[in-house]
Amino acid sequence: MELLLQYTSDEEDNNNVNNNNNKEVDIKPPPFKKIKIDPKPLVTKLEEDDSIYEKETSKSVYYNPQYKNLYMPLKGPTKPGSYNSFEMLDKNCWTGKIDEDNVSDIDFSSQFHKFEQYGYTNDPENNTIIGNKDNVMNELEIKKTKKKKRKRKKRKRNSDSVNDPSSEDYLGPWAEYDEVKILEQRYIKENQIEINEENENDNNEQNINNNNNNNNNNEQEEEEVSVVIESNLVEERSIFHGKEEKDYLGRTYMHCPSYIKPDVPNKCYIPKKRIHTWKGHTKGVNVIRLIPDTCHLLLSGGLDGKIKLWDVYTNRRVLRTFIGHDIGVKDLCFAPDGRTFLSASLDRSVKLWDAETGTCIQKFKNGKTPYCVKYYPEDPNEFLGGYSDKKIHQFDIRTGEGVQEYDRHLGAVNTITFIDKNRRFVTTSDDKSIRIWEYNIPVDALMISEPYMHSMPSVAVSPNGKWFACQSLDNQIIIYSAGDRVRLDSKKCFKGHLVDSFACQISFSPDGQYIISGDAEGRLFIWDWRTNRVFRKLHCHDQVTIGCLWHPYESSKVITCSWDGSIHYWD
Repeated sequence: MELLLQYTSDEEDNNNVNNNNNKEVDIKPPPFKKIKIDPKPLVTKLEEDDSIYEKETSKSVYYNPQYKNLYMPLKGPTKPGSYNSFEMLDKNCWTGKIDEDNVSDIDFSSQFHKFEQYGYTNDPENNTIIGNKDNVMNELEIKKTKKKKRKRKKRKRNSDSVNDPSSEDYLGPWAEYDEVKILEQRYIKENQIEINEENENDNNEQNINNNNNNNNNNEQEEEEVSVVIESNLVEERSIFHGKEEKDYLGRTYMHCPSYIKPDVPNKCYIPKKRIHTWKGHTKGVNVIRLIPDTCHLLLSGGLDGKIKLWDVYTNRRVLRTFIGHDIGVKDLCFAPDGRTFLSASLDRSVKLWDAETGTCIQKFKNGKTPYCVKYYPEDPNEFLGGYSDKKIHQFDIRTGEGVQEYDRHLGAVNTITFIDKNRRFVTTSDDKSIRIWEYNIPVDALMISEPYMHSMPSVAVSPNGKWFACQSLDNQIIIYSAGDRVRLDSKKCFKGHLVDSFACQISFSPDGQYIISGDAEGRLFIWDWRTNRVFRKLHCHDQVTIGCLWHPYESSKVITCSWDGSIHYWD
């Protein structure tokens, strides 16, 4: 019985546990303690601060502040990038404070450029180096390697009696240097090799053309006709580029087409676009000239020593190449009738060519370098040449000898221009002067030379003949009257282009309304004659635009040439 009483089920046990949990438990709080308050606590005394808060942007003060309060720094956080007037009290510029010091312009510029180039410079106060000190040692090492011993040139010694002034072999201080002959021999050999190579190439082309003509009778190809004249260095010859030199009526390219009417236009217009490009020179083109009267042929001289004749109207192709100079061509000039022309080259020679047949008629040499040539308009048998010996030489073509010398300039003669109905001519020189001469009188009638003047390597006459324009090397074109009294027109001055010591050619429009010139950056500038303002700028070439011509019988066509080897035609 006791065992049965002890036995109970699991449900009864769970009910007993839940009844015990539901009983409330009485918890007594801890006893309360009273807190004592000290009415006079010990507090550390702070420093007195009489500063008064003012806004940063306030512009007026309504009390009498103390001096120290006005110049105290701002308290509290500041907005980054905001203007703080108190921070500018010790500054006299936006970046800080600059102390005045006396430094010469030469010292300042030398130190500035030295720091820009090498990364360091000298401190004038402490005599120390500012910047990258490693560059100092590198520069010293470079300077040591660049130091070389200068070799003195040895003069020519022919015999033992050189030191004896009484002997014929005495040279003294006038003897040539030994290096001169060596350089001349090298120069002659190099030019002779180039000439031989050109001759071989021309002969090969002619053989190929002949073989093709024999095999194909129906096909017509261009034949090259060359005229060879013996010379010491260069063979004067010409190459005709075409099928036949004469047409069915026996006329050559010198005949002007019937549809071309040489009439001066009443009004000219500004060219806008390029319509054609002539290419054929292997180096830069230095000068261009139009044939007189008809202007249907264009003559160009290049730095490769070749002269080319181009067609302007019909096919616009090269007609003939004149080969006779081994260095660049400096100037060209057509005869008044257009049948012959002169070429001046840096090889110290002036040559007379037949424009129709391509033969070299005559050569003129005096041992000096010609810079310009000009036919006398009244007599085609005489011409003038400006040379590097500061003289103007007058030659007679019939005799081939010099007739007159105009010796007044103090530098090389650059230009020769006839004015006043061809009674007088104007010359410019490297001596920065302009001289007026009467023909056949070797004394200058007028000299214009001022301290502010510069060298003028190009001159052009206006269509009405009343003015002539000079290209000055101070980047401006100045105008002189071409009448009885030659003087400067101070109201006419054309600026805006960059000459950069180049002899950029000047030209006028046929109606005289515009004046044009090239510049060193390959542009063509067009000025209005009345207002002196730049009317338009055209980007023509990649290199310097050395020459420009406004076609005399076309209202809006301009020809330009450059040292990039191209000739452009604009309309």
